[in-house]
Amino acid sequence: MKVSGILSTGTANITMSDPAPAHPGKIKAPFPSTDQKSWYAIYVRSRHELTISDLLTQKGITNLVPVVDEIRQWSDRRKKVTVPLIRGYVFVNIDISREKFVVLQNEGVVKFIGIKGVPSIIPEHEIRWLDLLTTHSDTARYENSLKVGQSVIVIAGPFKGIRGQIVETRNTSRLLISFESISQVISVEIKPEYLKKIS
Repeated sequence: MKVSGILSTGTANITMSDPAPAHPGKIKAPFPSTDQKSWYAIYVRSRHELTISDLLTQKGITNLVPVVDEIRQWSDRRKKVTVPLIRGYVFVNIDISREKFVVLQNEGVVKFIGIKGVPSIIPEHEIRWLDLLTTHSDTARYENSLKVGQSVIVIAGPFKGIRGQIVETRNTSRLLISFESISQVISVEIKPEYLKKIS
């Protein structure tokens, strides 16, 4: 399974935009970070994630859709398909006071993820974690729930500084990373020597 990320702005699809096509999962410009703009998650209709990403890009809205390449088996053939890592979610970087309704007016967008109708800001480090996971690993996968395990911090490699929980699965170590702002969990294979226990 190959993992990548689609990070779009108003000028290009795939990665942090420039006018030329770019390879999935590789950021070609810094994340936007202003006093006005923050990252939010929107919930969209099933199988509309990439379509909505394209629509938002056309309207100049920076957005992120982490995707994975999976091999699907049919009775007569096998085919590689690209699917979202977190089904039903698109991440947008907007000034919520000015651009909320620009996002909501797109067909297929259901709502912003938040509490009591107030969209929750996604910490920028969680967006960076998603980018790291999709750029530097082909083992990331979605987890339905957080498993009980040792809390650790990554001390080396591209994921250095990320905190999570470790679980052994089929003789491989997987780091479970909880994105608390959207109540989602992603796991990735990682070398045990890269991990340090958090007391």
